[in-house]
Amino acid sequence: MLEFVKDNWHLTLGLVLTLLSVIFGSRGIIGWWRERNKDENVSQKSGDKIIDALKSALLLITFLSALVVTIIIQLLISPEIIPSEEYVKAEDYFLRAEEYYELEDINSAKPYYEQAALHYQKAADGYNKKEGESYNYANAMFKLGKCYINTETDKAKEPYEKALAAYSINPGSNRSDIAKVNHSLGFWHYKNAESDEDYRVALKFSETAKDLKEKLFGESHEETARTYDNMGLIHRKLKEYDEALHWHIKAYKAVEIKWYKDDMRNTYKIAQAGNAIKYPDPFDIWLEKQMAGH
Repeated sequence: MLEFVKDNWHLTLGLVLTLLSVIFGSRGIIGWWRERNKDENVSQKSGDKIIDALKSALLLITFLSALVVTIIIQLLISPEIIPSEEYVKAEDYFLRAEEYYELEDINSAKPYYEQAALHYQKAADGYNKKEGESYNYANAMFKLGKCYINTETDKAKEPYEKALAAYSINPGSNRSDIAKVNHSLGFWHYKNAESDEDYRVALKFSETAKDLKEKLFGESHEETARTYDNMGLIHRKLKEYDEALHWHIKAYKAVEIKWYKDDMRNTYKIAQAGNAIKYPDPFDIWLEKQMAGH
């Protein structure tokens, strides 16, 4: 509950002000209605009538004023209610990028994602100076990283890192996205590793992604399986073949996709070549035993 209030403080403030408006407004309206319908036969001093009428009018004015203030504050602290020009531009660029991405025209999508991220950042800076405090900005940077990973791999790291930083501003609301970016950063470090230390960095990101995905999706899910398989590939590079095969098997058990089995086969062959005594069986016999739990 506290996390929701923290992440949505402007909404919470608006609800509190609206509630106060309703409370005071209701009293004002009820008082005004009573004065209007008061039995004329009831004797009351003229001065008392004037005071009661003024009280009712004051409460009614308070209600209307609070309502106006609530609306103004919501507009000031929630600019998404009236999108800025920068936000509109960003949305247009992002939609164009998505169209090209769906068509697998990555080179055409990249400049539009770049422009979308730029204008989302400007829109966010219009009311908050924290760079890129915008879920949409993070989405654009993440997609830009995915474009680069398939074309110019070395350039993917920066947008991935910026996406992770922006998503992490509201970690409770963006856990799924944080898990996916950690997976992507793990894959980037794996692809660009030049030493065991680099592979350990890749493994760290992948383990973070694994922990989040298991909590969010469970073990028998395609997203989780993808990270399991990546961890297998990283352990293979570190020549930790038992660990590598463990994660390949978990990936294949979660989702029986051919390339997970191919990754297992390749890791098995490398392990067998390095230590034929430890892996004496042909791959299919060995795999059957492993899948049976032996």
